Amino acid sequence: KRRADYSPWHKTWHYGSYRKWRLHTWQLTGKPDSWKQQLDLFYKKQPVFALVNGVGNDWQIMHRFCNERSLPCLFPTTDIPGNERFDSYTLYFSQGMILDAKLIAHHISQHDDKNIKSIVQIYNEDDGRAVIAAEKLNQIIQAKNNISVFKNIINNTKSVEGHDSTRFNENEEPYYLVFWGDMRDTTNNKELTNYIENASRVYISYKLNSKEALTAENELNDKIFIAQRFCLDKDRDRQLRRFSAWARLKKIPVTDDQVMSNAFFTMTTLADAIKHMRNNLSGDYLIERIEHMVDNTLFYSVYPHFSLGPDQRFASKGGYIVSYKWNNGALQQEAVWIIPNS
Repeated sequence: KRRADYSPWHKTWHYGSYRKWRLHTWQLTGKPDSWKQQLDLFYKKQPVFALVNGVGNDWQIMHRFCNERSLPCLFPTTDIPGNERFDSYTLYFSQGMILDAKLIAHHISQHDDKNIKSIVQIYNEDDGRAVIAAEKLNQIIQAKNNISVFKNIINNTKSVEGHDSTRFNENEEPYYLVFWGDMRDTTNNKELTNYIENASRVYISYKLNSKEALTAENELNDKIFIAQRFCLDKDRDRQLRRFSAWARLKKIPVTDDQVMSNAFFTMTTLADAIKHMRNNLSGDYLIERIEHMVDNTLFYSVYPHFSLGPDQRFASKGGYIVSYKWNNGALQQEAVWIIPNS
């Protein structure tokens, strides 16, 4: 604040529009069909300049709310972003589970095996993240490849059921398996284990798996491929160094480095953008400023590469397909960086 009160003449433009921020926390409760009404009540009680970060598995309702209000929504931590539109008021870190599906589809098309005519997807229909990823993968594969896609669902009893009375016989022909779930769920599921053991390749999502499941050494590792839209584990500490140093200085315990570093990135980006807006505090101008400045940021949370531009709404556009190879008795990690075309 002293800078704002006593800024030198050549910095007046920079500090002259100083504002005190007030943070309001909007916590939605109950079923999703009541969230729109809750958001309207929050906004009526206290109109705000922007929604900053935020956390939620599915962001569709908030996405529509912000578009209706022309309200900037900056980088929520979510696995299911709203529908992509160039005029959207929400900026996202990535496409979430849809990006995972695109990474897998791209890897399959680039490493096509003519003997593979089938892909089996297994997921829990109660997990919205898995459902949307499976639907997207099916859409891409059916449009581009001459491969049949079978959907199998894990029900509440953990048994695997064929979708629409269609069941794939895992013993008949070679196939790829895409499992949208945690590999730990295979421990007491014989049907699922059979699917994994008989598959030529197994694709899984880094986001849906525990650290223990991803690092467990077993005989299946050399045919498991992991869709990972975040930075590689070996780079994580280095990439989060700026956030970690700030958290130590502020004596804030780091309980979830992804969620907290996402919030840190969003707030520092917002602060920098507002400094350059002077008194032109417009939501559209805020988004435009961020579109042009993100490329030059020094810190972008847990994401490997970051860029935005006019009409772009997803800052991280690519990810890795991580695999394991046995080399002289040691299990080594290999990673391929992919930016999907579709």
